[in-house]
Amino acid sequence: MYVICMGISHRTCPVDIREKYYLHPADKDMLLDEFQACPSVNEAIIISTCNRTEIYAVLTVNQPHLLLELLCHVKGVHDPETDLNCFYAYSGEKAIRHLLRVAAGLDSLIIGEKEILGQVKAAIELARTHRMTGPFLNILFNLTIRTGKLARNQTEIGRGGVSVSWAAVELIRKTVPELRHSSVLIIGAGKMSRLAIGDLKRKGAEKVYVMNRTRSKGEQLAETFGAATLPLEDLAQVLPRVDICICSSSAPYYLIDRETVKTACRQRDKGLLLIDLSVPRNIDPATADIPGVTLVGVDELDRVVAYNVRKRLAAAYEVEKIITAKIREFYRKLSTRSQYLNNKEKDSQQRKAVLSL
Repeated sequence: MYVICMGISHRTCPVDIREKYYLHPADKDMLLDEFQACPSVNEAIIISTCNRTEIYAVLTVNQPHLLLELLCHVKGVHDPETDLNCFYAYSGEKAIRHLLRVAAGLDSLIIGEKEILGQVKAAIELARTHRMTGPFLNILFNLTIRTGKLARNQTEIGRGGVSVSWAAVELIRKTVPELRHSSVLIIGAGKMSRLAIGDLKRKGAEKVYVMNRTRSKGEQLAETFGAATLPLEDLAQVLPRVDICICSSSAPYYLIDRETVKTACRQRDKGLLLIDLSVPRNIDPATADIPGVTLVGVDELDRVVAYNVRKRLAAAYEVEKIITAKIREFYRKLSTRSQYLNNKEKDSQQRKAVLSL
């Protein structure tokens, strides 16, 4: 058996390539079903976020390209050859160490960010519902979650605000001095939007509006933070009246196109700040060349948090030591379980031998 990690991330390519391989919930279900039907895949777990798409699998053959082929099939990518240099594959202990580093936040765009640990938990739960976890990945991912918690509780790796949503609000605070007098439009009602609204309110934002494809979810989020809800259908009419727009939606297409922004700017006498936290992107990148428009994506936000990241980097060495210790613990657990199973098998064989006398 071979444990494999195959993936693509912010470290190997920009967002315009990552978004091609981003897996929506329905995509994950489909890919796990493909793994279930593939005789070479014994176990598999998928992690797909705005910064990475990774597959952790136990294969009967040492052929990571099988995972890439199935990923491309589900995503409808017919020419992956142009992106091959963006993918990486690790096996054995390298794959295990990479997973633990991901869960601890060492491999994140913003080092030490805590959202990834929740995403790892969700990944294993989804794989279990598809019956794609077994003895190896169950032990590995349970230990991975404990490692992520330990890294944040025993080191400084998670101290200081450096999440993507925090970075977006910090950028706004530095760009817009009078946030209290500025109007902010939030598109999306997920976790990232929730964090962004919370940070905006704490920084003094008063005029915050929420739009969402599912109106009821947008209303619920707005009510929690004392914001107003607007229908997404009114975007073209609302955009000229706001100063800042943060887009954090799971829509697989552009919610804001170039023409909409261009029309909005004709009705304004000041700049417009657009922040796209979505992968795939929800704001057409062509809006960046419109006079008066500042467009910021997830790949640019790491510069905003450079100071806090430097403080967290000092804790990375301590986290690496925790990871090394946990890898040793993993192999001990695996060895103990193997011995237990071998003993059970021997006992079963002995019972069969006695019964056959």
